[in-house]
Amino acid sequence: MSKVFKVFCPICQRIFELRTDLKLCPFCGSPLFVYYEISYTEFQKCIENSKYNYDLGIWSFKCLLPVKHCGKSLGEGWTRVIDVENISKLYNVRIALKNESINPTGTFIDRGAAVDVCYAFENGYSSITTASLGDFSISIAAYALHYNIKTLHFIPKDVEIWKLYRLILLNSDVKCVDSYKEAVERALKRCLRGRCYTSLSPSPTIIDGYRTLVFELIEYFRKGFNWIAIPVGEGVFATAIFKGINELSEYMGLDMPKILAVRIKDLEPKELKTSYSLPSLFSELEISESNILEIIKKFIEISNGFIVNVDESTILRIANELARREGLIIDPIGIASLAGVIEARNNNLIDANDK
Repeated sequence: MSKVFKVFCPICQRIFELRTDLKLCPFCGSPLFVYYEISYTEFQKCIENSKYNYDLGIWSFKCLLPVKHCGKSLGEGWTRVIDVENISKLYNVRIALKNESINPTGTFIDRGAAVDVCYAFENGYSSITTASLGDFSISIAAYALHYNIKTLHFIPKDVEIWKLYRLILLNSDVKCVDSYKEAVERALKRCLRGRCYTSLSPSPTIIDGYRTLVFELIEYFRKGFNWIAIPVGEGVFATAIFKGINELSEYMGLDMPKILAVRIKDLEPKELKTSYSLPSLFSELEISESNILEIIKKFIEISNGFIVNVDESTILRIANELARREGLIIDPIGIASLAGVIEARNNNLIDANDK
């Protein structure tokens, strides 16, 4: 089976060739989706057979990823799904958690990094530049090591010290700048000067790596789970989830689950922070200005979903409940989705028959 690597804009419907320098639609700024020339039978076969190749990580979905060969796996993907029975009883709604914290660097980002770094390698790049708030760069650096690719990361100067420590351990060069916006600008300028691959979170290759999470949940959708709750920072992960469930709906004939997008409210704006401000536990969700956020609202509406806002104190309270009632200790960003479900349940956006 041959794969045609083209991308299309889900907003303005324009089609482009997949290129290493094309991250967003140049006309409307939307994320771009990779289009696969694949039959319904081939798609279904890939999804159904993937569970027998889970030891390959996300590469069990190789025929649905925009690379020529299976890339290197560090054990990303096929993370456990945990039924939280005590929390479900407490709030009278069936809840299951997909534990992405057991990915190699501790986040779902590893799914996208595995694909993006492989794509850069296949296109002959020996260096990668990133711009992020920390976790994205850590993941890219971890995978780049296995391809002998050098990495340089532009990071806001107020990033948590442990993130810098991890990047240094990964033999990366780090440049601290004033803001995330400046980090993106510096990364793009550097790669215009020479042969260097720019790895940014909205890339089509990143999106397709992220969406493998949805493919792993097909049996839960078949069992009637009709919601999927996700944390939203700049909106890229939500975009990937939408693409994945849309593909399952089209090719597998499944009812599309609704998207519950969870945002953190009352975060202190970065421009108001002082040297005396305490570091936030939710810095990875603090990107407040993003064109993608406006676009993702359209995707959520298509799925008949909602955006809910939760505050930091609510998330920390739910983290405490989860630890005490289920024995699960999960970082606050990972708890944001669960807090959003509970907020939606309390406001009757989700009812007792939902899952």
